Amino acid sequence: MDPSPTPKPRLPWDRWITVGTIGLAALVASGWTMRERQWATDRAESREDMRQAMHRLKTLSSSADQIRTAYLQRKSELDATRKKLEQANARSS
Repeated sequence: MDPSPTPKPRLPWDRWITVGTIGLAALVASGWTMRERQWATDRAESREDMRQAMHRLKTLSSSADQIRTAYLQRKSELDATRKKLEQANARSS
């Protein structure tokens, strides 16, 4: 009699379930990590965008202040020149 071939040992169902559960947990953890990294990147980009916007606003504000100061200075110079002209015209009349 020939010895009967022994069947290959098969993993029981509980081991298949364990392996599947571990694989699923690894996928979920990987997805969670990727999501957290994406959120961190998005937050960093938002902070940088906000910083650049604030810098542009400050630059624009200081430019407006410089323009306002120059305008007021020129206006006072113009007023002083008008007074001098009026005084010169009054003397010559």
